[in-house]
Amino acid sequence: MVGPILAQELLLGSRRNRQQWFRRIYTSWLLLQLVFFYFLYLIDANVIGNRIFGSALNLHATSEFAASFAAKLIYQLLLLLLLATPAFTAGAITDEKASGTLQYLLAADLTSWEIILGKLLGRTAQVAMLALATLPVLCFIGVFGGLNLFFIVSLFVVTIAPLFALGAASLLASVWSKQTRDAVLGVYLGGIGAFFVLRWLDWLEPFDPIYVLDPAWGDHPDVKELLQRLLFSVLCWGGVGMVCLTLAAWRLRAVYVKQLEGAGRPKKVRWWRARRAPVSEEPIRWKERHVEGLAPLAVLRRIPRWIGIAVVFVTTCFSSLSIIYVHLKLNLTLPELLATIARLDLAPLASIGPVTDAFIGQGFVTLLIATLIVGLRCSGAVTGERERQTWEAVLLTPLPAPLLVRGKLWGIIGASYPYLLAYAIPAVLFSLLGGLGTVFWTALLLALTFLAMVFVGAAGVWCSVRSKSSWRSLLATALFGYLGGFLLYGVAVPVAGIIYLVILLTLFIIDTLSQNRGQLATIFSSMSGVYVVATCLALIGAFILATSLFLSSAQKYIAFRDRIRHWKEEPRRSRFRRLRRRPLVSDQPG
Repeated sequence: MVGPILAQELLLGSRRNRQQWFRRIYTSWLLLQLVFFYFLYLIDANVIGNRIFGSALNLHATSEFAASFAAKLIYQLLLLLLLATPAFTAGAITDEKASGTLQYLLAADLTSWEIILGKLLGRTAQVAMLALATLPVLCFIGVFGGLNLFFIVSLFVVTIAPLFALGAASLLASVWSKQTRDAVLGVYLGGIGAFFVLRWLDWLEPFDPIYVLDPAWGDHPDVKELLQRLLFSVLCWGGVGMVCLTLAAWRLRAVYVKQLEGAGRPKKVRWWRARRAPVSEEPIRWKERHVEGLAPLAVLRRIPRWIGIAVVFVTTCFSSLSIIYVHLKLNLTLPELLATIARLDLAPLASIGPVTDAFIGQGFVTLLIATLIVGLRCSGAVTGERERQTWEAVLLTPLPAPLLVRGKLWGIIGASYPYLLAYAIPAVLFSLLGGLGTVFWTALLLALTFLAMVFVGAAGVWCSVRSKSSWRSLLATALFGYLGGFLLYGVAVPVAGIIYLVILLTLFIIDTLSQNRGQLATIFSSMSGVYVVATCLALIGAFILATSLFLSSAQKYIAFRDRIRHWKEEPRRSRFRRLRRRPLVSDQPG
């Protein structure tokens, strides 16, 4: 009875346009690489020099090019399987939960094993179809690089085993999660944790496909060693997959029934949890800040907020102390340094080297982490409500669309204030030891971090309003948030350059008219960091403008698409768009 579920998954997968777009993008990427590396091959083989200058050809360039390019293709294929399998498979059960159709599957004449196996085969088949785009290019290039049929078969076995294990782990995460985003992020985080554990235990080699394929390279492959590694790798990956698959089939019904019974049940008040603030005049903002919080995953919301604040504070202190300790010119141990700071004896600390660049690097790392957490959280602000089937109830309230959108954003940003404060206090205090310049750059990066969080959060809310699932919203947020941030930086750099040149030219004209012999212009141009500060200010202005555009677009989308507009506070269409609209049915009788 695996057939009906498998046929349904294959049918739905063939109807999704994004599958075809993924294959086209991946194929185009492979062809682009082939053209680029072929151009490098022509230079390495001296083909261009032979035709123009008549110089000698490099006879070994073809085999070297083919072998290196085939190795790059294999690395990309394994990386594609590692990233695409959770993304395609982790929504197999959570999508059914969000649409309310899992209960009908469980009520049908199907066992949990048949549902899980059908979902696994259907979703992994879609990943395999995407990965097959590598095979024609690999077979074409691999002939010149010394690859044979035995290596292709070994590559097939090496990729099938991780595909099965990752698919089973993604299904297990999908069974335990309520949203696709939580399942995908859980698989990625679990995979990263398993990687470090296996590396620490020195058990990583059987799970490494490159290590397994190493005896198959070359003209004389070691068949015996390759078969031993293949067998051991298949047993390891297969064991992990069978354990995950068994747990997913065993807990499918019980977990879903428990989730249905626990929906809407009030949580027990624990002594370690802080009491919530009373409901304010903006209920959406209060809910996002005090009920949902900043944690992007449901598992992390069980951790008390004070523990997270303490972790951020301790981590920032440790990072700042490490920067000071590394740049300290005196021979002090770390306990002696801590004792010196505790006594407020700053005389030995006067020999600290330049630490401004190190604190700037710490600020940029904080910016990336903060925007990532806020982007994850805001990407599910509206899609999470839709998957929980509570968005319609929110739309029926008399709250206008601006209050809904801005309440979502500023509630999430408000939940980050304690964590930002836990970072800002030790970072600014320890940066005082590096001088006023270090304090200035730390404070400037802190302000830039806040505005970047608001920008990425606004992009996440905008994507969440327009997306159908939390996982699509997360991908769109990563695209528009970070790619849009780089584009804004690309715009801010020339704008800051133009402002800098205008100021410099103005000072030069003033010096010329006042006969100062260019003193003001020389002093201004010699000031270090002026152009960087101007770039940061221009970037701050770009963040504010882009944030307002994202929020206004999300408000109009909700007002025009999701609800009936009958409140005065709702956004209105522009006059030009009202004139262009044509009625579907004529108002004239007859």
